[in-house]
Amino acid sequence: MDDLNIDLFDIKAELTQSEYRFVTLHVHNHIPAKTALILAGYREYSERYSQILARKIVAKYEYGTESREIFSDLNFGPTEIAAGIKAIALHSPNAQVRLNALALAAKASGMLKDQVESQPGVTIIIKGRDEAVPGGGRPAAMHLENQPKTMQITGSVAVTR
Repeated sequence: MDDLNIDLFDIKAELTQSEYRFVTLHVHNHIPAKTALILAGYREYSERYSQILARKIVAKYEYGTESREIFSDLNFGPTEIAAGIKAIALHSPNAQVRLNALALAAKASGMLKDQVESQPGVTIIIKGRDEAVPGGGRPAAMHLENQPKTMQITGSVAVTR
């Protein structure tokens, strides 16, 4: 480990046993970086070098792990999040915060849906011309004589501007 060079650190490689042990100690158990490095099998480095190495190892862990797994590793899964939202909704002194927590809980439980999600059919988004480009947008489509003049749409249509 004496020839460890942070510049050659491969963030895309799999975590080594020592790196995984460091992540467990430092991130999950909240042990200071320098102490966690030593306990994980790295030799004692200067404070600055230890902090840089710790950041690189944590970045490597974050790169190779999905957000859901990271929250799960920290024992902060869906149950913990739901309990936190419930606690805020019941005990926050601010009425607006309680209302937002209740709305979030209702949305997470499926009681509320966004307006666009709840309406069946097709959503057509019409954008204006881009002012940054002179003339803006793309040129109009050429009119062909044999194309139909009307278009029939079955179902409901929501136009969002």
